[in-house]
Amino acid sequence: MQLSADETPNIDPVVVDTILNSIFTGATVNSNDLFKQTLNVFETALQKGFGKDLSNIAYNTPDFELLSNLKYNVGVFSAFKNHSQISETVKLLTGDDGRIRPFKSFKTEALKLDSKYNKQWLKTEYDQAVTSARSARRWNDIQRTKDLYPNLRYVAVVDDRTREIHKNWHNIILPIDHPFWQTHYPPNDYGCRCTVRRTDKEVNDLGVDTENMPELPPQFNTNVGTKGKVFNNEHPYFKTSNFKEVALLANRSLFKIQRKEIIDTLRSNNIIGSKFTSEIGSVLVSKKGVNEIFGNPHSNKYLRNNILYDIEQVLKDATYIKSGADAKNNIMVKEYHYMIANAGGLKFYLNIRELTTGELILYAITEKLK
Repeated sequence: MQLSADETPNIDPVVVDTILNSIFTGATVNSNDLFKQTLNVFETALQKGFGKDLSNIAYNTPDFELLSNLKYNVGVFSAFKNHSQISETVKLLTGDDGRIRPFKSFKTEALKLDSKYNKQWLKTEYDQAVTSARSARRWNDIQRTKDLYPNLRYVAVVDDRTREIHKNWHNIILPIDHPFWQTHYPPNDYGCRCTVRRTDKEVNDLGVDTENMPELPPQFNTNVGTKGKVFNNEHPYFKTSNFKEVALLANRSLFKIQRKEIIDTLRSNNIIGSKFTSEIGSVLVSKKGVNEIFGNPHSNKYLRNNILYDIEQVLKDATYIKSGADAKNNIMVKEYHYMIANAGGLKFYLNIRELTTGELILYAITEKLK
């Protein structure tokens, strides 16, 4: 499913029908298609709000790290949203009288629930993702120019739709590093239209006690630019007794989609099968090597995988550390070389295999030096 910027987000009814039939018949529920479509909605929202995608951002920039975090967050959120809907739908099998509903009655009630999840709430969540992504990127821009514009002015759209508490903050000017912005940086609620403007004008709190601010709704009492989360753990979807199980399934589904998207991009850009300049010579990025990289463990596996989008530049920037013999005595391998690159405040070690033919092949990106 592709979603244009002007369309209302929705989920294919056929996907929903398939899940409802599985639930009613007791068959195993396959939510893969539902997850893909839900994720697509939120990734489209991020694209619209952030204005860029990972494939056209340099890997070692704050924007790359921030967007990577946002994409991971909406991916996990998509899985928990689907889990919440399916769990509630299962409960509808039984009517108020305690008896199993006929299919027609079950489907009627299930579609009402689906309308909430995948029309009403999905539109609200989509809009939040757009606004949050735009606000998050703005925060990075603010950091880049803080020497010129050290303060921020809170700007509310002052009309009859604006919350009174937000109106009270209109035109407050505070330093960028003031604690206020860590909890009250827009968006401050669903549908919030408030924003901030960089300024070099003097600080002016307008008499508001900014050191003792009322807390916002838990999901918004944060700064999306510093946390990298559109939806934090206070969201109701995350309040489930089997959190760990759902989180594990979310990661598996998300990494599977991420892998396909990255490989498709590398292929379309003729990266796989090509050699790129590095400090130690031309290094081949092979299909086998890329697959090995995906299998390597890493504490921030999602970010590590994403730097493959910019692997040509990663290889160019990486610094040589050392070389070592092949401990397994592979007759095809001459030795191994290790290089280091940095992204998102983390170190990434590039493991490069040199064959007896002299060919250099990238085969791993790890967080520790072997």
